[in-house]
Amino acid sequence: MDGIAYLISYTSSGKDEIGQELPPVTTNREIYCTRKSIKQSEFYQASQIGMKPEFVIETSMFDYSGEEIIEVDNVLYKIYRTFERDDEIIELYCIQKVGV
Repeated sequence: MDGIAYLISYTSSGKDEIGQELPPVTTNREIYCTRKSIKQSEFYQASQIGMKPEFVIETSMFDYSGEEIIEVDNVLYKIYRTFERDDEIIELYCIQKVGV
């Protein structure tokens, strides 16, 4: 693992004294990872449904807890698919997050 990324999770912070929802609390967790290119077949399949995959992040399965957002090089990406390998590595397939 030769890089660093941040898995981002959001937790509800509850309601205020008059019952209005408070903004969620954001938690960033640093992980060690390797960034890889998207395979041509993955790119083609995703483009069929209007998605443009950017890259794959490989990290330890123990580091991933179902987060949907990852920050790589100060840019936010959405994790649209995961794949657990037999060697305790999980692949996180990323597309650029829009509207952040």
